[in-house]
Amino acid sequence: MDFIEDLKNFISTVDTLEERDQHRKEYLNIHKVSNFMHIPEIREQHKYIMSTTRTKEWNEKIGKSNSKPKTEKGKLACINNSKIGADRWRGSKHSEETKRKISESNKGKYVDPTKTMKEYLIEGEVFLGRESVAEKYGITVVTVHNRVVSEKFDNWSLSND
Repeated sequence: MDFIEDLKNFISTVDTLEERDQHRKEYLNIHKVSNFMHIPEIREQHKYIMSTTRTKEWNEKIGKSNSKPKTEKGKLACINNSKIGADRWRGSKHSEETKRKISESNKGKYVDPTKTMKEYLIEGEVFLGRESVAEKYGITVVTVHNRVVSEKFDNWSLSND
């Protein structure tokens, strides 16, 4: 039996956090994983054991922890972790398999932009979207927005106002 099969069999018997932690320690000591993390097979095996040995009890504990409002220290930790994650991803690319999975996931989620565009009532004429107003008057979409919210342009508004 190969290593992964043996590991899967053991993990199915893990019931408590103590057993999980003990097995992790044994695994790390036996295989000296940190010395071989540059080898893709070792890295994959390490990811597997670290992700699959979490018990139901462990997942509930994490869920409770994540459901509480974050303290200032917790918020800073989240921000720092996201920066670390972004830095690690920089320069990396999705594999072809990942691109295919993302593509499959996004299929059927297309939203027609005309359904989300707002209607603008400009000087008695109705326009669909800021872009059409900007094109007609030769201004930017930012200027259209600013005129619609400004009190100086009474005849520029959203049509549902």
